[in-house]
Amino acid sequence: MDRGQIILKLGMDFLGIPVRTECYREICNAAYLAQEIGIHLSSFELYLNERGAFSPRRKIGHDIYSNLFEEVRGIERNGERKEIIDGWMLDKNTLERLKELRAKIQRYGLQELIKKHYSANSSL
Repeated sequence: MDRGQIILKLGMDFLGIPVRTECYREICNAAYLAQEIGIHLSSFELYLNERGAFSPRRKIGHDIYSNLFEEVRGIERNGERKEIIDGWMLDKNTLERLKELRAKIQRYGLQELIKKHYSANSSL
């Protein structure tokens, strides 16, 4: 795993969201909400539409494209190899802000937060 994948994994673990391809929609929505409060758990820019958050593919090399889904798949391929992330941790400020986001997710639900956020931003 690279640094970006480790940060994504640590953030999703803290938020209680499994980093698996079948959880991609939840990962994308949670990473988007984190991005909106200034925490970049993904090295990819995330956007929001009526269906939820998404990560468009971008060129990262000659004929090589990637997005958040590819990051998730890369983490999934590594499995639960704890030795890769041992010694890595999110800073105190990030954890405090993620703690607030986690409380909102637990209170309202991830999908409801995304809907509220989309409604608030689409009227601008």
